[in-house]
Amino acid sequence: MTPSALAEGLGATTFTPPRQPSDPEVQALTATFAHGDGTAVLHETIQYLAERSEHEHTWLTALASAPFPVTMIWGLRDMVSPPRVASYVWNRYLMHKPGANRLYFLPDANHYLQADRPGAFVSVLLHALGPAGSHEPGPLGPEPAAPLLVDTSREQLPAAADLLRTPQPAHPD
Repeated sequence: MTPSALAEGLGATTFTPPRQPSDPEVQALTATFAHGDGTAVLHETIQYLAERSEHEHTWLTALASAPFPVTMIWGLRDMVSPPRVASYVWNRYLMHKPGANRLYFLPDANHYLQADRPGAFVSVLLHALGPAGSHEPGPLGPEPAAPLLVDTSREQLPAAADLLRTPQPAHPD
């Protein structure tokens, strides 16, 4: 496989909207894959997948015990690492982590979400750096593809019975 063919394939599948061969992001990938015969050793670069699998619990447990807030930002169109990965990490390791931890989704972003939606990415970063109680989960703006604050950490989930006893706001029909 040539560096340009690999870069063009990634440009078409890992960015939203898909990038054309002339796009600067695709050109940068081409240059990266061409450096030092990168495509010939590409199989060696993905060894991190085996390491990640082997050490996943250790790494995620360390992240969950980190003394600082953790913010996860995920592209909903990511097919390399789909949103179910973020949901798993959040639900299993971060949801009950003490502090102002947050999970955000970018609806129109793919694997390279900072390139797909740089403005939305910055909005999420600024929001995450704001006060912990600044917003309830939901969109960060009125636009259709606004970043979504999906969840914030808490000590425990409320019991279903407690939710039923809590007066719920009336919904206009």
